[in-house]
Amino acid sequence: MPHAEPETDPGNDPDELHDLVGRLGTGGLPAELLARLAVERDDTRDPFLADYLDGVLAASDTHLGLPLLERVRTAAALSAERLATLLVADVVAHERAVEAGDPALRRRRVRHALRFVAVATGTRLADVDLPAFPDGPAAPWFARTVHPVTARHDGYALVRVLQAREMLFTVLADDVRAATLAVGDGRPAEAAELVAHATTTFGRATMLSRVVAIPLAGDVRSARYERFAAACGPLGTRLREARPDTLAGAVAAAPDSDLVPALDRLDAARRRWAGRLAADAARDPLRLDRAA
Repeated sequence: MPHAEPETDPGNDPDELHDLVGRLGTGGLPAELLARLAVERDDTRDPFLADYLDGVLAASDTHLGLPLLERVRTAAALSAERLATLLVADVVAHERAVEAGDPALRRRRVRHALRFVAVATGTRLADVDLPAFPDGPAAPWFARTVHPVTARHDGYALVRVLQAREMLFTVLADDVRAATLAVGDGRPAEAAELVAHATTTFGRATMLSRVVAIPLAGDVRSARYERFAAACGPLGTRLREARPDTLAGAVAAAPDSDLVPALDRLDAARRRWAGRLAADAARDPLRLDRAA
């Protein structure tokens, strides 16, 4: 089996490997080490380590480590909504700890990230106590769910924001599917609550763009958002075009339903979110490797 030089080979210690990745970036790891890590990934029986090594070996600007993040979430018994809050809280902790870069930019990120946490936890901004990932076997792996691609710039905040966005899209898809079932079962009040929650979730997704401008590039399109869109169906003036197995289709079958205005509010929230992304892209078409 090939071996890298001792100063660039952390052995089998995940902490030492993550520290090395932090110093060199995944793109700066020597080929010999990458070859050894690929063998270790294929041989290990530790699913956390296998997912982590997948992320290291991907060495991609757009790799968000979602398999490891989901494994961590499941192990810690966290909802997707709660994990989104923890991810944004981690942005605050990171930005407060780093010394490089523009201090004004870091302060702006912290301010907007704290607002997100305040809204998510129902706390006044002045009273926010940053939530931390719960202690347990998954906690060390949470810290390893983001890593730099280059030593020059790590894009930490953007990766965390994109991960949080994926969690919110998971919530959206779950809300819409549950609301569709509720409509079909004759539980309109429950369906209305779920749609209202989805509308609120879109508002929080819009808040994420204030922490870090999110690229509109094709490399950060979200399969989870597409699952939400497919389950929801077309909204607004296209409501009657929806398939019957979607939320829009189920509501369109009863045009006098109180859920029609609820879907209009959901569509308005979605449009505000999309408008924010488009405005960010027009102002500065960021790529993941440039976002600071």
